[in-house]
Amino acid sequence: MAKRYEHASTLSKAISARRLERDLSFENLGVLAGVDGAQAFRICRGEFKTLNPSVLKICNALGIQPEADGMALQPRGDNEMEAMLSAEVLTAWDRTEAGAMLLKRVLRALHRDA
Repeated sequence: MAKRYEHASTLSKAISARRLERDLSFENLGVLAGVDGAQAFRICRGEFKTLNPSVLKICNALGIQPEADGMALQPRGDNEMEAMLSAEVLTAWDRTEAGAMLLKRVLRALHRDA
């Protein structure tokens, strides 16, 4: 079972504030992040208990780093290594499409060499 994310309320407030700053509807935020608009609505309302992929996609789209400002990343599921690796990849990503493609190529190259 996934560990509860202790800072969901703080993070949802940061997400909502950034969405309003950028004058994004829930639907537009969903499109920007690659999630359903209804999911974006629920996340903005704080209706999540773990840092699931949808929450992370929205954070990435808005340039919010959940690991900053005391909002420490919690392991997803029982796999602490997966959470650690996810956090490191997000830290290394410059939030551009080119940066994402570069990281993807690097990870695939490492996988082939293993």
